[in-house]
Amino acid sequence: MPRAQNDYQAAADQGRLWTPQVSYPASVLRANYDISDRSTISASGGVIDQVRDKSGNGLHVSATATARPALTDNEAIFDGVNDQLVTASNLGIFGAAARTVFYVARRISTDPSNGQPVFFWGAESTRLAFGSSSWDVPGGFISVWAWASDVNIHPGTANSYIGTAFFTGTVQGGFVNGGTATTLTSALNTTNSVLYLGRRLGRFAGVALSEIHILNQYLPAWEMDRFAGYLAWKWRYLLPRDLVGDLPGRNPFKNRPPLIGG
Repeated sequence: MPRAQNDYQAAADQGRLWTPQVSYPASVLRANYDISDRSTISASGGVIDQVRDKSGNGLHVSATATARPALTDNEAIFDGVNDQLVTASNLGIFGAAARTVFYVARRISTDPSNGQPVFFWGAESTRLAFGSSSWDVPGGFISVWAWASDVNIHPGTANSYIGTAFFTGTVQGGFVNGGTATTLTSALNTTNSVLYLGRRLGRFAGVALSEIHILNQYLPAWEMDRFAGYLAWKWRYLLPRDLVGDLPGRNPFKNRPPLIGG
C-alpha cells in the first residue's frame, strides 16, 4: 500500500482526518451525497433508486422507475437521455444568497447540446438559477451559472475532476481541482426549488458523479483549498485519476491530507 494512502487511512483511523462535518453543521452543509458510501444508497439491478443525504437535513435524492442512474463502485452514471436524481422538497438554502458547491465528477457524453448539467436548482425561466455543467471536460471547460450567466473554467485534460462552484451574492465563479477561480459579476439570486442531479430543466447529462457537497455560505480561499484537498485525498485511490496530483502546488494539502486543527 502506498505511503500516501497509509497517511490518509491512518489519519481517518486515528480520528485526526478533517472532514466537512468537522467544520460545517447541517445548517451550513445543506446536502451531501457520497456514492462511495453504500450505506446511503438504495439500488436494485445495478441502478440507483435513492441516494440519502449525509448532511442530516434529510434532502435525499431519488430516481423514477424509468430514469435511474447506473451504479458502479464509486460513481453514479447518468446516461444523458433521461437519468436524474431529484429531492422531494426544496433545497431551502436561498435565505442566504451566498453558496459554495464542491463535487467530484467526470464527463461521459461528448454532446455539447444538452450542456451536461451536473447539478441545478432554481427557476431558469425567470433567470433565477444556479448550477454547474460538465459538457466539455476533459479538454475544454466546465460552466457555472447564476441567473443563467455562464462562467467557463478550463480544466485542461483531466478525466475525473473536482469542480467548485460559488456565488457570493454579487459574484459567481468556479474552478477545477483547486485551481484559480474564474468569476463574473452577477445579479442576486434568491429563488428556491428542488435540487436536480444530472438534469437542467429539459437537458440531461452524460456524466459520472461521485460526490457533491452543497453549502449555504461562500467560503474563504483557505477553506476552499482545504475542501479541495480533502476530496482529492479521499478519491485519490477510488478513481483512476490521481486528483492529488492535479492540485496546484500552492495548495497546502498537496503533500498530506487535511487534519483536524491544521
